[in-house]
Amino acid sequence: MPVSIDDIYEQKTQIEANSFKPKEAYNRLLISRGYYASFSYACEIVNNKKHGINLIKKDKYRSYGSHECYYESLMQCNDDRLTEVGTKLKKYHSLRKKADYKLKKHVTDADLDLANQYLEECKELMDVFVNGKSNPSLTLNTSTITTA
Repeated sequence: MPVSIDDIYEQKTQIEANSFKPKEAYNRLLISRGYYASFSYACEIVNNKKHGINLIKKDKYRSYGSHECYYESLMQCNDDRLTEVGTKLKKYHSLRKKADYKLKKHVTDADLDLANQYLEECKELMDVFVNGKSNPSLTLNTSTITTA
């Protein structure tokens, strides 16, 4: 059974409802799952040919990473809302990397608040772009998504 974008957002909500210790690990998990919900949605938008967004894989100096391709593509598209999503997703990606890989750096409550802000703002902007309303029902095509 395919996974829907709503399922990924719901997973993050369910994790949030079940606090556990240690708090640091819990906060890192929330940041990571929230980021991947937004990233999956962004991939679905970029990969949908009807939106006319070209997947940009490199600039004149270097090739982009798998996540970077998507937010750079959004940042360079002609829709201001999606440009804003790309900018926020880039910042969210930095927080996600801190949460997943920089284990000696403390993830603060401010980091978690910022991640939640990015999650809500990105979802709202993408919902409007795709459906003109909230709560989209996109199906995630996992064969088109590569992760770092």
